[in-house]
Amino acid sequence: GTSYSASAVHAIIEIGLHEQNTTSSPSPPFSKPKPKPASTGGITATTLCTELNLEKSSVSRLLKKLVEAGEVREGFGEDAREKVLGLTEKGRRTLEGIDAFGESQILAAFAQLPPEATPDDILKGINAYGTALRSSRINNSNSISTSASKTTPSNTIPPASKTTPPPIITITTGYLPGLLARCLTMHMTAYTPFGFGVSFESMLSTGFGELLPRLDGLNSEAFTALDTSSTQILGTVFMDGEDLSRTTDSEDVASSGDLPASPAPEDSTDMDKKIEKTKRKVHLRGFVVDESVRGGGVGKKMLDAALAWADERRFEETHLWTFRGLDVARRLYEGRGFVLMDQDMKSMWEGHELLVQHFVRVGRGGELS
Repeated sequence: GTSYSASAVHAIIEIGLHEQNTTSSPSPPFSKPKPKPASTGGITATTLCTELNLEKSSVSRLLKKLVEAGEVREGFGEDAREKVLGLTEKGRRTLEGIDAFGESQILAAFAQLPPEATPDDILKGINAYGTALRSSRINNSNSISTSASKTTPSNTIPPASKTTPPPIITITTGYLPGLLARCLTMHMTAYTPFGFGVSFESMLSTGFGELLPRLDGLNSEAFTALDTSSTQILGTVFMDGEDLSRTTDSEDVASSGDLPASPAPEDSTDMDKKIEKTKRKVHLRGFVVDESVRGGGVGKKMLDAALAWADERRFEETHLWTFRGLDVARRLYEGRGFVLMDQDMKSMWEGHELLVQHFVRVGRGGELS
């Protein structure tokens, strides 16, 4: 439900729960915590370390970010030697959103229960799971503070004998239901840490949305990494054989939803130098791999399939735009014949200054000018 990390979400929940527990009247589940002055009590950072099972340094960094974001306030309780924590009005609104998201997840799960399941069955299952988690946490804490033992305690859950096998990935072409949604989700997961937000997502959705109806397999194509067991899309790359050819002097490749987009040229001559309209060329766009399978060769397979398609259709050049800092992707590009043609500092999404880089790969029959 939020853009915060799991630890930050749990911190907000713990602080909010403590505020609820210290009010005079109980509050129902998923209710907004009542405002409470910072000087009349609250959870301390030390207690939060215990509740989150995190080191003091990690909690300190976490709280600093939440305070700077306006989610958490600091004050003094009865013991002025240690600060106490509470939620701001913004923090309470965030907690409301977390609660609403959690409630929707629970209701969705309940809807999948068999008809014969009773509330008592659910309660027993939750209690058993909670007890197992507590035992695991206690045992993990003890293993850190004491020397390792070769014997396994009887109340410790033994490790699984087999690891979960990696997903079997197949590269598919063409439109798939949910393609745009998954492409956007993976992009925002990957690029939110760079500070990209609503203007970036809006630009991507417009550009890629315009491309989807043109995926005819002849001039433009989509390549997706598909988990064969779950049918989930775990990677995308688009080959657009039309947008560069139809770019006019007043148009900007940035409007096409590239990642990142090409900046607007200084003048029409600059555009002509970068992209000669007489050549048969294709624009490589929307290359992203889900974080769960990065490093497993999925990106390589997609790129190889996409470039093989471009060569089969006799595209003379493949163009792409990226920005400095994406070193893994750049190594993939250069390992497949892409050459850096030019780079410029540009003010991009959300006002970020980026060194935008333009790469070109020569295909069959092509000649780099």
